[in-house]
Amino acid sequence: MTFLQEAPSRVLGFDVAQDTIAVFDSAQGKVLTLTNSPSALRKFIAGLEGSCLAVCEPTGGHEGLLIRELTAAGVPCHRADTLKTKAFLRSFGTLAKTDAIDARALALYGLERWKGLALFTPAAREQAHLTALVLRRQDLVALQVAETNRLKAP
Repeated sequence: MTFLQEAPSRVLGFDVAQDTIAVFDSAQGKVLTLTNSPSALRKFIAGLEGSCLAVCEPTGGHEGLLIRELTAAGVPCHRADTLKTKAFLRSFGTLAKTDAIDARALALYGLERWKGLALFTPAAREQAHLTALVLRRQDLVALQVAETNRLKAP
């Protein structure tokens, strides 16, 4: 695992949805909404200056494009544990949940804890393929067990 050695000049919190991404920039204190598309992400990332840290949560694979674009551009990225960030947000007494609030919370989480946040490192292509095969096998075994159990039913 790799970690940042110096404090980032700005932290970006990304709340990713299927079609949009809410971004909170700690340097500007503003929330921006982007479309979750390669061209929009490349345009946004090209405008980044200084040392940045990007923080996002896993969202069922919708964050994959964002993480690929960030790592391709050389921007350090941390995929945060959802339970930890929710607890962090609750510690401020915030119970509401919107994209803008989540993006801001992710940026604050990164600002406060940047020293201990492991940076995302993409898996080798072969490793990703093997992982997909193992997950598919697990699905098939579960289906086989379910069908075997159905055969025993009256």
